[in-house]
Amino acid sequence: MINVETITKEFAELIEESSLSKPNLQIAEVCDIQSAKEQSLVFANKESFLQEAIAAKPACIVTNIKFKESTNGVEGNFIFTQLPDLLVTFVLQKYFYQNPRHDYQVKLSESARVNLKEIPLNLSVGENSYIAETADIGSNVFIGSNVIISENVSIGDNTVIMDQSWIGENTTIGKDCFIRSASSIGTDSFEAKVSGKQCNGSVLLEDKVETGSQVCIDRPIEGRTHLKAGVKLDNMVKIADKVILGENCLITAGVQIGSGAKIGRFFMVGGNSYIDKNIEICDGVMCGGMTYVDSDIIKPGAYGGNPYQPMRAYLKSLSSLAQLPKLRKLLQTR
Repeated sequence: MINVETITKEFAELIEESSLSKPNLQIAEVCDIQSAKEQSLVFANKESFLQEAIAAKPACIVTNIKFKESTNGVEGNFIFTQLPDLLVTFVLQKYFYQNPRHDYQVKLSESARVNLKEIPLNLSVGENSYIAETADIGSNVFIGSNVIISENVSIGDNTVIMDQSWIGENTTIGKDCFIRSASSIGTDSFEAKVSGKQCNGSVLLEDKVETGSQVCIDRPIEGRTHLKAGVKLDNMVKIADKVILGENCLITAGVQIGSGAKIGRFFMVGGNSYIDKNIEICDGVMCGGMTYVDSDIIKPGAYGGNPYQPMRAYLKSLSSLAQLPKLRKLLQTR
């Protein structure tokens, strides 16, 4: 349960305006308009949907800022944003999403090499896994089979590391994290490989970070790669060294983020996109699939294309491209 006013404060970067006649109303669920109840939060990305939402009388309605005039004189809680679907996604993630931790059987496999001086409460380690003596492991941690936990690694309470994953030196993983199979966290950076320099940097994953399978996160020669709380990575994502990802970013499959990129809160990007090195992206940005970000993004909103442009301009470009064969044929006849 969370009240409406708390949402407006927590996600202020994504909100243009709000009109709250009952800011202390409690929200028990996020749902579609047809299922809305007195304690529901719903979103309307079309004006016709907004009228349906108003009639349903939920606790709060999230809608596009361009529909604000349609709510004049209507009693209720309204949150106005340029990206209502993105805002609702992050509300779901922060307040209603449950970490997919399973009730794994607590056991220490006979073939595992656990060199800890003291075994934490409810530690489970699968077959042929290795934990270095200098590692710091919290309670209720599950480590699958064929996992390597290197020197000076710290893993917080209730975290899951699935099979065949490798956690490199100087890596810190927070509480309630979920690392899926065959991921590599703390790999030496490409710069270190080509220069022959030793990696002395670190990787920090804050609480409730979740990765898909075959994710690779590099550690730098010096400094830190930092994923802040609530970041979610899909399968086969590459995060290069010294990247900073803000809270509650959603990175889908096949995305690559170049060295030194600094990305703000609530960033969402579609599959097979590339963020160039040393790029800075502000809070509240959403990029479509196969987007190439080759320069800084300083204004919140939706973008797409290669190279990127505002989403509306990108969609116009796509529609124009579809007309090129007709235009060519027309020109040939003249």
